[in-house]
Amino acid sequence: MNDNFIKISSISKKILENSCDNEKQIKWLRLPVVQWISFRVTQKCPYNCIYCTQRSMEENMDLKDWIGILKEVSEESEQMHLNITGGEPLLIGDKLYGKDGIIENAKKLNAAISINTTGYFNKTEIWEKILDYGIRSIYISLDSFKNDENFKLTKNQDALANAIKCFKVIDNVKKHKDYKEPIVYLSTVITKKNYLHYPNLIKWVIENKIPVNDFNPLELKGFVNKKNFLSREEIKEFKEETLRIIEEYDISSKYPFLNRRIKDIYSTEISTIEEIENGRYCSKMSDYCYTSPTSLYVLPDGRIFNCTYIMEGVNLHPEYHEDFNFNIKENTLLEIRQALLQKLNKTGLPNKFLCLNYCGPNLTRLNLRIKKELKYFRRVTY
Repeated sequence: MNDNFIKISSISKKILENSCDNEKQIKWLRLPVVQWISFRVTQKCPYNCIYCTQRSMEENMDLKDWIGILKEVSEESEQMHLNITGGEPLLIGDKLYGKDGIIENAKKLNAAISINTTGYFNKTEIWEKILDYGIRSIYISLDSFKNDENFKLTKNQDALANAIKCFKVIDNVKKHKDYKEPIVYLSTVITKKNYLHYPNLIKWVIENKIPVNDFNPLELKGFVNKKNFLSREEIKEFKEETLRIIEEYDISSKYPFLNRRIKDIYSTEISTIEEIENGRYCSKMSDYCYTSPTSLYVLPDGRIFNCTYIMEGVNLHPEYHEDFNFNIKENTLLEIRQALLQKLNKTGLPNKFLCLNYCGPNLTRLNLRIKKELKYFRRVTY
């Protein structure tokens, strides 16, 4: 294993610093430093995507609550990554991008910030405010280049026009202010309804000169979406056709994330893809979760999770509410993290049923990679 491989192992290094071996499972001795925070600042959204697994809830997080979490994490973290999402996060307005809002406070604490958006808000003055803070990346959702297909998926007649305008507005702001960042991604959730359109979506972006910096294809998540999961044959067709477009247009260097993502998505090798318990095809899930102890996912009602997939699963399975009923309005962040870590130390997974039925292939691959790295360091023996 070369040095470059070791350098990317930030989670592995935290495990080595804060854990010990216990037979076949590591045991965390101390709380590791949080590296990833996701703020779902609102569940409200102007769209109603057919695959969305979010449910309505009370939104009682005050601005001081969001900022308090950032400040507490920053006391230990040299640089945290903050992902801001929703719903549509820009719906909360100045609480997000105004003076003394979430973004301004996060930048004061040296956070690298990414934002997920539908593109619904596309006024120049809004994006000027946001980009002036210094944002690392923006992910704009668009599931098809055809207006009727977007309407079927989002239930919003203007989804395509909104996304196109948002890409152009952000690009104009970057050019006007000579900003190199943010990197602006086109995010697409891959389903049975649009996987054959995806290669043509890339062609459409290129031929119409839409100012997209890179592409972010996403595997569909949520057991409730089982009927729209891709089969092994569909995954193979999706990967092969997209790679063909990348080669035909010679865009592997222009869109490096897309090039890597298509090769890795679901699995690096078609032969290793298998059906897991949730009916989805991907690489076999790891029997231990290494990523969740360094992550925090915060909902607008104050509940905190250590995994986005567990968070989605709990919302859809009321029988697990009590197992993850940790709220920053009622508990300290330290108490919540200790309780979540204790669960992990007992079982190796935050929740076996929810992990099997909701965990995404991207985290599956990451966990397997970390497991290999730990073997290299001879810390975990299997």
